[in-house]
Amino acid sequence: MLLKTKIVGVLNLTPDSFSDGRTYTLAELREKIDSLIQAWADIIDVGAESTAPGSPAVSYEEEIARLQDFFSICKEYTIPFSLDTMKSQIAEKWIKLGIKIINDVSWGRYDPEMLPLIGRHPRVKYIMMYCKNANGKADREARVQGDIIDIITKFFDQQIATALSYDIKRSQLILDPGMGAFISPDYQDSVTILQQIKRVKKQFKLPLLLCPSRKWFLSKIAADNWPQDRLWSSLAASIFAVAQWAQFIRVHDVKEIRQFMQVWNELEWKKKRA
Repeated sequence: MLLKTKIVGVLNLTPDSFSDGRTYTLAELREKIDSLIQAWADIIDVGAESTAPGSPAVSYEEEIARLQDFFSICKEYTIPFSLDTMKSQIAEKWIKLGIKIINDVSWGRYDPEMLPLIGRHPRVKYIMMYCKNANGKADREARVQGDIIDIITKFFDQQIATALSYDIKRSQLILDPGMGAFISPDYQDSVTILQQIKRVKKQFKLPLLLCPSRKWFLSKIAADNWPQDRLWSSLAASIFAVAQWAQFIRVHDVKEIRQFMQVWNELEWKKKRA
């Protein structure tokens, strides 16, 4: 089986990210983007507000300020970018610059103007993620009750219908079932999502994006001290998702994921021709 999933590299412009956020100078930002391109990322996902447990809300002004250097150079690159934001005003500014992917962890619940905006731009892809909180923030409070796949699919049913009512086309949608503290503090719920990706794909017949990379639930399976220690557990979870035909995998460690996929595909190709 050849692995064809697109790799989405993470670029956090957030000083309070759970894993790798920081403030970049313009030169450092160029270097980071270049490194993701050299590692063969297919898409770079840029975010300027942390959604980690306990992270504070970020104002429009602060989020724009964090993105300003990026906005000034993004047109220099041919690689596709996605913008991770819950704010329609920031998404609109991004769309005017010609960027075609918006990644909204609140699925339009944080800002009621987001879905109408996407509906007015039929060429823009919209990544819609399940998060138990309408504000798009992760937490480790009491888990939701019931089968996590049933909960997510019912949510998708409702929110897809809402999106279509704003003239958003199904062809614009990419579904993200969420993972880790976005869905519950029970690590087994994240495991269940990874194991049942095909069930979600079969029901909705839409592209799926998954992001198990460096998530805390991995430390419940293989103990570690810090998110940065989760390379190998992230690799295992990400490749498992790829093997279930997730169309997109969002990762921090692009080079390692790409190397795995390249070697796997070479071996599979040679096996088919043997």
